[in-house]
Amino acid sequence: MQAPADVQVTETLTGFYWFEDGILCSTSKPDPPKLTPEQQKEEADRFFAQFGKQRYCMLIDGKHIKPNTKEERKKAAEIMPEFTRAVAVIVHNPLGRMVVNLFIGLSKPGYPLKIFKPGEEARAKEWLKQYLND
Repeated sequence: MQAPADVQVTETLTGFYWFEDGILCSTSKPDPPKLTPEQQKEEADRFFAQFGKQRYCMLIDGKHIKPNTKEERKKAAEIMPEFTRAVAVIVHNPLGRMVVNLFIGLSKPGYPLKIFKPGEEARAKEWLKQYLND
């Protein structure tokens, strides 16, 4: 998944963010650094400084999703609800599906989260649109 040429893209330590049709899209870097919980919090603070502290519908390209530690999952579960209204994840392989399912099963996110296959980005955006005005 790539950002359209006519949108502003924000780079973080771990990936890239941009808006399309009111949806915050994200793709991670191919080999993002492992972040400590403190670094995760710093990244979240930079995110809020850039995008504002509100809840977004997110489309995440999970092409580079890798297994994470219990500590990383716990911190993500704490931070994500602060800015997440609903999440659609494009999962490219069985390992990515396992990582997302593990996060869902262990963290029990308090927002809708659905997995899609590569090529289903338009379907994922349509699914997310139902949550834009919540």
